[in-house]
Amino acid sequence: DRAAALDRVEGDRELLQKMFALFSKQSQKLLGEIRDASDRRDGQALERACHKLKGSVGNFGAHEAFAAALRLEVMGREVDFAQSEETCTKLEKDVVCLGRALTEFLTLDGVA
Repeated sequence: DRAAALDRVEGDRELLQKMFALFSKQSQKLLGEIRDASDRRDGQALERACHKLKGSVGNFGAHEAFAAALRLEVMGREVDFAQSEETCTKLEKDVVCLGRALTEFLTLDGVA
């Protein structure tokens, strides 16, 4: 949601670029932690990593990624891994899509 992302930074595209750069670095680390926690069936680690990533994607108005991270966070809290594999895959795809969309948006606007 481009409008939500720009609203979050009060229209400051340069700040949005900085946030995106930080997100790009952190999101890959967090996705690795999420996948690892899911594979190990570590509910507490899954909940914690998903909570962090959820907050980050929320800054960009990425509703699908936010929802997937929230689902995984709840799975971790409830120690219910029945759907964790497919939800992890969905979250990973959503984060990749977010990255592409932000890169395109910022590049088109001459910021990146």
